[in-house]
Amino acid sequence: MDWIMGRATIQSHCGATLSNIKVTDRDFADDVAILSASLESLVVALDAFSNEAKPLGLEVSWTKTKIQDFGYLLGEPVQSVRACGEDIEVTESFTYIGSVVHNSGLSDHEVSRRIGLAAGVMNSLDKSIWRCRYLCRRTKLRVFKALILLYGSETWILSCALESRLDAFCNRSLRRIMGYCWQDHVSNQRLYRETGTGPITCTIRDRQLRVYGHPARFPQDDPAHQVVSVRDNPGWRRPVGRPRKSWLGLIDQTCREEFEMGRVPAWRLAMRDPCRYKQRVDAAMRPRRR
Repeated sequence: MDWIMGRATIQSHCGATLSNIKVTDRDFADDVAILSASLESLVVALDAFSNEAKPLGLEVSWTKTKIQDFGYLLGEPVQSVRACGEDIEVTESFTYIGSVVHNSGLSDHEVSRRIGLAAGVMNSLDKSIWRCRYLCRRTKLRVFKALILLYGSETWILSCALESRLDAFCNRSLRRIMGYCWQDHVSNQRLYRETGTGPITCTIRDRQLRVYGHPARFPQDDPAHQVVSVRDNPGWRRPVGRPRKSWLGLIDQTCREEFEMGRVPAWRLAMRDPCRYKQRVDAAMRPRRR
């Protein structure tokens, strides 16, 4: 797959530029995400990819192939794009490796989807697990932690509203497991103390900080290392209006709150001394878990 993608990118010159870094594609098993700065180069890349795959006995599933525009690349709304003799659907959101990727770059759709899936699992286990008198609370809590809610949460961009929704859902679920109702007037602090947990958003921050420090140990020529360590280009001009939250901006905010340093010094710490970085993360998140 890497050989096919390499030949296709050479022929099409596709890729997205981030600062001085050019990323052409992302691969996972037999799934490929091709990045392009123009529609013309994307169509050429699809043609080249299909032509290079055929001699090896591989076929592109055009019914599963989608095009997603993240920066008004198409200029005007269109339903499909013609490539390789096939009409490829243009979509706003796409499920990739189990997570919904929206062209707005935000995580609202994915968080809402995850809460809905977790709520369905909670309801399906109501009689068999949560109300079962033969299971201890410790076992029930272990089942709750295994829910699908936090899948892919390391990449979420959370606003205050999304954090409130996540914490409210988890607190409501914990009260359901513990057998409390609203008339019991159990505070969140007491709930966390009895269950040995904490706000779910703190667990998400913990995961995000660990993922942020992981690519720091990669070789400097690794694409993941280069993308995560990218710095703002001095020549960039921010558009008018309040800027949207980004994942790196969220990491910078968390590092300043928890480490009293920005994301750049935290990145250098993870590169220089990974063990110390992990200790800083554990020490910052430990009081929240009580």
